[in-house]
Amino acid sequence: MLKKMFKKLSGSKPPDCVPSQMDPKTEALVRAIREQSKEDPLVGAKLGGKEIFQRLVDGMKNEKGVHIESVLCALGALAGYSCQANLRAQALAKGPPASK
Repeated sequence: MLKKMFKKLSGSKPPDCVPSQMDPKTEALVRAIREQSKEDPLVGAKLGGKEIFQRLVDGMKNEKGVHIESVLCALGALAGYSCQANLRAQALAKGPPASK
């Protein structure tokens, strides 16, 4: 099932986030996020979360619908990985522990 989902989701390589190379829709979205982030600093994370959820649901959809337990399992795995990646980034920024 995951192979089928990734086949649906994978396509062309995502564009680099350099404004001059972005298509007009993406550029408008980035501009809107920057403007809204003045009022809500988590607006980018909220929109990203909605996009991830929608892509997972679309990718896991079949003729019977969506197996919600699988979607929740995938979201839990992504959340866990996100926590691990954040801890690794913090540890790298902090540097190695001082030896005694």
